[in-house]
Amino acid sequence: MSHRAQNTARTRRLAAASGRRGFAMATNPLTILSVCVCISIGIGALRNRLVRNDGIDPILSVPATMAFPFQIGVAKLEGALLFGWDSLFSGKILVAENARLSAENARLKLEVSALRASADEAQRLRSVIGFVEVQTRKPVAAPVIGWLPSPHMESVTLGCGTRQGVKAQSVARTSDGLLGQVFDSTPLSCQVILLTDTESRVSGMVYRNGKALDTTGIVQGAGREQPLTMMYLRRDADIKPGDAVRTSGYGGVFPPDIPVGIVISVGEDKPRSLKMARLRPAAPMPGTLREAIVLP
Repeated sequence: MSHRAQNTARTRRLAAASGRRGFAMATNPLTILSVCVCISIGIGALRNRLVRNDGIDPILSVPATMAFPFQIGVAKLEGALLFGWDSLFSGKILVAENARLSAENARLKLEVSALRASADEAQRLRSVIGFVEVQTRKPVAAPVIGWLPSPHMESVTLGCGTRQGVKAQSVARTSDGLLGQVFDSTPLSCQVILLTDTESRVSGMVYRNGKALDTTGIVQGAGREQPLTMMYLRRDADIKPGDAVRTSGYGGVFPPDIPVGIVISVGEDKPRSLKMARLRPAAPMPGTLREAIVLP
């Protein structure tokens, strides 16, 4: 073999060895781990900066936005299957029409309730300062597109988001009563923590025969399929089974006069030397809920 051929062969062997070393370095677990750590730190820093500036969380927003069309599709497919089953086996040919009329009736009931509350509030304020212009928040109707049963949190996903003005602390309700409060929102969807969750709190006022009583307390959730608990009632509080509890409006988060529940029992809060009551929630449970209304 000539000297030139020997040099060429040696060069090829060196190049092959260098390539193997480069591949081994690229596939080294420590190298891969280091790259992943650097990327994670960068994403975490970006997320923290956006959240501090009241931006949308990219870690949660992007997957939620991508999953939104699939959630809508599943919800529509479920409705179509239920309609087909009822029409074929139960003879309910007008199921779709009845559902539409039910939703329209719920919307009209909510508008009438909002108008009545606005009129009462306007009258009260006029008697104090002569005149005031009352602005009401325009409600946003949204379908329930997800419900993830969890022992740690009671929540539902609604098909409305920041594009409709929905944000954290927006109030969610149905035509029957208070549903909960938005705790996270993306452009197309939002997460609502239900009133039945153990972390939920709302100030409530007791009503009897449509008239407000001088009795208020804090209503909190007690878990799935459990009655609500009304705490911090005075020992001489005028409250009994059958009374209605509505939001008081204290605190500025929940508007007043939204139905919360019906009193089913009254007892003693012995550790605090106060009264307490158990309520049946006014809003339906998530398993039977199809749509909700959000007050941005």
